[in-house]
Amino acid sequence: MSFLAPDYYDRELPLTKEDRKEVRRQTWKRWFAQRVNLSLYIVVIVAVNVIAESAWRAFKRGVGQPAWWHWVIAGLLIVIVLYATLLLLQRWRFAPLARRVVREQGFNICLKCGRWLKDSPRDATTCPRCGAPMESV
Repeated sequence: MSFLAPDYYDRELPLTKEDRKEVRRQTWKRWFAQRVNLSLYIVVIVAVNVIAESAWRAFKRGVGQPAWWHWVIAGLLIVIVLYATLLLLQRWRFAPLARRVVREQGFNICLKCGRWLKDSPRDATTCPRCGAPMESV
């Protein structure tokens, strides 16, 4: 898809709409089973808020009375940094869970990049796209 809505596995997989829905359901089930995931999101949100607040106070001391557009720029920066951080966490924590669920449904995909390995030779030891070592299904 795109950077804003990344694919976790190859879109060419012959999964029906119901299969994809089941993959999402099973992935979220595993996501919430790991308490560290929710903790990471909370820590990130708190850290971004603390950093933004301290930066805003320093900015106000240097400028004096901020204009309305200072507030807009500061708000946009906070949203962008928060979204980018949460997106990275999603790629590092959520995507591997989704790939494992698809792998357990019987599709031979790479656990690192999500590529469907249907055309790769049986004796291949690495993924042709990312070079990650292949694991048996």
